[in-house]
Amino acid sequence: MSSFVLDASFASTWCFPDRATPNTDEVLRGMESRADTATVPWVWRLEVANALGKAVSKARIPLPRALEMWDELLLLPIRHVATANVPELLSLAVKHNLSVYDTCYLQLALISKLPIATNDTKLARAAEANGLAVVIP
Repeated sequence: MSSFVLDASFASTWCFPDRATPNTDEVLRGMESRADTATVPWVWRLEVANALGKAVSKARIPLPRALEMWDELLLLPIRHVATANVPELLSLAVKHNLSVYDTCYLQLALISKLPIATNDTKLARAAEANGLAVVIP
């Protein structure tokens, strides 16, 4: 695969074994070996932190483990970029009935011409409708 856009829903599968699949595990191994790299929009950190925070508040994991997971994610070869063309984001969001947060991933994939790794069905459909490859879980 080598390079792709990584959304928070896909990355969170690496934090919660009950959400992992053989494919998400394979992608993680590629990242850990540095064979693959991911690119994420600025909102990725907030979305992943939110998922970890919700898991702590629902007593799925203790806070120290959530912080360890965060540190482990930051060791992966993930490139953070700023994407904020708001008029384009809004247009894409409305066109595909997506949240603006999810549309950040779509916009980044379109700009970079990279496949997108997502667990989100609506985001995957929007990516495919725009001619992008989708890495599914």
